[in-house]
Amino acid sequence: MARFVLVVLSNAVEGHEAEYNRWYDAVHLPEVLTVPGYQAAQRFEIMDEGPHKYLALYEIEAESAAQARASLAARVPGMDMSPAIDRAGVKVLMARAISERVAQYKG
Repeated sequence: MARFVLVVLSNAVEGHEAEYNRWYDAVHLPEVLTVPGYQAAQRFEIMDEGPHKYLALYEIEAESAAQARASLAARVPGMDMSPAIDRAGVKVLMARAISERVAQYKG
């Protein structure tokens, strides 16, 4: 199995920020984590200027990026998608781990 991360850049519909954040945390992350191979997720608020305010990072184990994408695509039609997310502006990137995770040594 290979390790991947799925990076999702998104925004709330103007005026619906609180609803968007509640939905993403309480509904969407748990739904995505029912997809086979999707093991963990975390959300971030982007601090730099740019077209997106939020980033979600999903940790995945799968045979291939294509398999990871197909597993998610098969579940998306049944997911509860909030009208508070600006769907037209969503950007999705898949990346494959090419090294082990390195952490700071605290000795």
